[in-house]
Amino acid sequence: MSKKTRYHVMILVGSLVVLLLSFLLNFNQHTVHIRGLNHMALPDVCFFKMATGWDCPFCGLTRSFVAIAHGQPHEAFKYHRLCFLALFIVVGQLPYRVALICHPGIADLIVMRWLKQWTVPIFIWLAAINWIAGVWI
Repeated sequence: MSKKTRYHVMILVGSLVVLLLSFLLNFNQHTVHIRGLNHMALPDVCFFKMATGWDCPFCGLTRSFVAIAHGQPHEAFKYHRLCFLALFIVVGQLPYRVALICHPGIADLIVMRWLKQWTVPIFIWLAAINWIAGVWI
């Protein structure tokens, strides 16, 4: 297996894990926990929030994914306004990575190069704008 193929498999598996955890996790206002184990909260892992006390541009995405998985889209939007775009990107990784694993030459298509080059930077810019708007509004 080539280095590129291993990378695509890693992203594919990571995306599947994120989606699976969305269904296996639950949350309340202050903690995220495994369903049925409400007394065992998962630790906060946002280094930005630990260092500054402020939410980072991506804080709330875990809760929003969990809310979507549990059929609560309005709650998901409350936790992060870009949750549906983020979910689209994660779900989009599934066919994208499978295509790249099965047909490596497809990466040379203009659409695939554009997706690879711009999807993450555009999402990061939108998250930063969303965060700034949330801080100032």
